Amino acid sequence: MDIGRVPDSQYEDYLKRTERENQEWQREAEDEEEEDELGELREEAEETYWSDDRYDDELLSQISQRVVREAESARERRNNLSIELADAIQKIKSNRYFEDRKRKPPVISIISWFEQERLQSNRAFRTTFRLGKCAFHHLVSKIETHLVFHNKSNFQQTAVEHQLAVFLRRIGSKGMGGSHWDLALGVGVGEGTISLFCERVLTAILTLGMEFITWPTRTERSSHYKRVCDASLGVFPGVVGFVDGTFVILDSAPLKDWYSYYNRKSTYGLNAMVVCDDHRTITYLRIGDTSAVHDARVFEQSQLSLHPTGFFNKNEYLLGDTAYTTNDHMITPFKQPRAKGSNEQMFNATLSARHVVIENTFGLLKARFPGITHISIKIRDQSTHKRVVNYFEVACIIHNFLLQEETEDDWEDPEDLEHARRHQNMIEQISKEREQARGEKNQRRKDDDLRESLFLHMVRNIA
Repeated sequence: MDIGRVPDSQYEDYLKRTERENQEWQREAEDEEEEDELGELREEAEETYWSDDRYDDELLSQISQRVVREAESARERRNNLSIELADAIQKIKSNRYFEDRKRKPPVISIISWFEQERLQSNRAFRTTFRLGKCAFHHLVSKIETHLVFHNKSNFQQTAVEHQLAVFLRRIGSKGMGGSHWDLALGVGVGEGTISLFCERVLTAILTLGMEFITWPTRTERSSHYKRVCDASLGVFPGVVGFVDGTFVILDSAPLKDWYSYYNRKSTYGLNAMVVCDDHRTITYLRIGDTSAVHDARVFEQSQLSLHPTGFFNKNEYLLGDTAYTTNDHMITPFKQPRAKGSNEQMFNATLSARHVVIENTFGLLKARFPGITHISIKIRDQSTHKRVVNYFEVACIIHNFLLQEETEDDWEDPEDLEHARRHQNMIEQISKEREQARGEKNQRRKDDDLRESLFLHMVRNIA
């Protein structure tokens, strides 16, 4: 029978009290046993000694030796009992259970879930885990050496690739894949195990943040604002990034200070400020402010505003929307009513055409990981608030990682590409046939016109 776990304080008191009672019981039992044995020997010696009514030194010596041997034997038994008791106590301390646990075999194992046949195609794998197979295994190689996946437990941890697959399945499903119970039923592990897998993967991927979310160097900034300058026809010559904010929506209201999480869209959430480049790579992230905080306030509290010299050179700036305030390192559109002028409208249109890349970044991020659009974690304290922050930050890290690992073609299935090629060839063939038919029709029309003109000419000559 599985007795179950007990609180640590009660458990330690129980062990100490049990050990003390066992020692007292052992001493009493040993004393009684020695007294009984010595009494029997003494009676036997007296009977033997007085039966012959004489003094026998040899017999007395034998009796004494026997008493010593019995005492040593009792002492040895006592030591063996102490050792067995110490081993039992140590076993209880190490296992925390009095009897062996009887584990029920799961209906489906996590290995069979991950290696099922319908997930072997590239298309199904990307749909389920939100990235390709090559990128998945590369990400596993980057986190598998983290200490969180190595411990001294008697039970070996689940493979890192299986833990990562569970985590990606969770954030790759709307509403974080439902409850832990729903995901556990499909994977074949317990609810607590699902939470444990996610926490381990979160901890490991967060250590990759400094590698994949970095502010561009001076050379990278220089090449970036040259590209943006060319794309904007010289209107914006010093752009180093595009900034905007987005809400990380919560499924339920926090238990504490819920009003600070309530936003203008009548939802509860956090406010995330993101800076990206023209390739949709996230270069700066600030996440943790509640959604009631305005975007301009979030930027003012960020390191970009507090210590601008560490991020910008002279004449370098970001492009933002009307939520931000224009300054030396921020350019925003004209606001109403001044934006009604033709020049102002042209300026706003040019800025919006370049600034739309940050909206594309948010769309790509949330489409790849729908779980971060509506997070089911209920914020109760600072630790649960931090957990929501970690989920969004990890999604941004994986987003940048995949931009380096994958191309647009990686998300196309070979069968789909072949079908698309056949379809394109068919369209081109139809276009050629139509063009040829149109040419023939035009030629016939020209011939008809020529015959008609000749006929009219002949009529005039006859007349």
